Amino acid sequence: MRAMGGDGWRASVAAVGTLVVLVLAAGIGALVVKSADVASASAALGEGPVALPAPARSLSLQERLDEAGYRLPLGTSVYAAQILRSPGGALRFQEFEAGGGARAEDFWPASSIKVLVAVAALDFLRSLGFTGAARLEWPSGWTTTVRKLVDDAVNESANDAYDLLIQVAGFDRLNAEFLSPANGFPDTVIQRAYAGYDIRNSPPLVVTEGDRTATIPARSSDTVYDCPDRGNCSNLYEMTESIRRIVLHDELPVSQRFNLDPADVRALDYALLASEGWIDPGVVRTFGTRARVYNKPGFAGGLDCLDVGLVEDVTTGHRFLIGVTTPVRTPGDTGCQVLATVAQEVLEALAT
Repeated sequence: MRAMGGDGWRASVAAVGTLVVLVLAAGIGALVVKSADVASASAALGEGPVALPAPARSLSLQERLDEAGYRLPLGTSVYAAQILRSPGGALRFQEFEAGGGARAEDFWPASSIKVLVAVAALDFLRSLGFTGAARLEWPSGWTTTVRKLVDDAVNESANDAYDLLIQVAGFDRLNAEFLSPANGFPDTVIQRAYAGYDIRNSPPLVVTEGDRTATIPARSSDTVYDCPDRGNCSNLYEMTESIRRIVLHDELPVSQRFNLDPADVRALDYALLASEGWIDPGVVRTFGTRARVYNKPGFAGGLDCLDVGLVEDVTTGHRFLIGVTTPVRTPGDTGCQVLATVAQEVLEALAT
């Protein structure tokens, strides 16, 4: 069961902030508990990175940062992994964490969680035989393509696109089926609208692609999932995992891939590469301007700054996963700039 302390406080404050708007459905419904015990959490790791044992006499990330004379800002959490290849060619991941670590939950996941919503919407349409090229029509007559919503939510971080993608994915399918231990996301819950749309009640949608047209019936939910104040909950590991499965899609075993059309994987990959994140300046200082950063930043005013992504040093071919979060300490989003320094110190520690 999730602790209801700091996370609950953060979710409560966020509920009255300007970043998100809580849309309450009538009735409370049953509480669905998603938190995994130690055994099931370990099993879920098997669906994600396959970790290598640390080399003999290797230093932990915290020890490497200490050796470099760098102290993480108070309340900061870090998850990182170096992407390697085994002698047989399969990808392996040397994983590290520092501060609050990979599984810390005492922060608001903000916009970084939008990647999972985008994938869940595409996954649902894929189950119906459609791709992101499909055009959706709402009862009002307004239409757009799914891929446009995905790019708006991931690249532009549009809150209305995020809300509409939850309506496409379906509230219960998103939380009970897609964000499940079996799919590698035992701790992530998404229950909060960011632009004020009714995300618990999806209207009937007409979907058209080529010569195929189908109507998705209206769906509704009063289920409350295990996250304080009907909020959003996740951790750095699971949000970074969403990036890993997109960017490394073609290199992963089929069992670890999202079930998406190849064109949708490419569109997500492009949106992540085009997105401007907090860690980008630190990556450039470490690897130069030719480095590639596939990431999704987040910012909750007065609460937290975070960024999750995959970094590639084009010169050496070295690649790293990195997820970082820290409490906001200054007005506005200027406090998020500290994440660039955190990323630089972490990447330099792992690259040497």
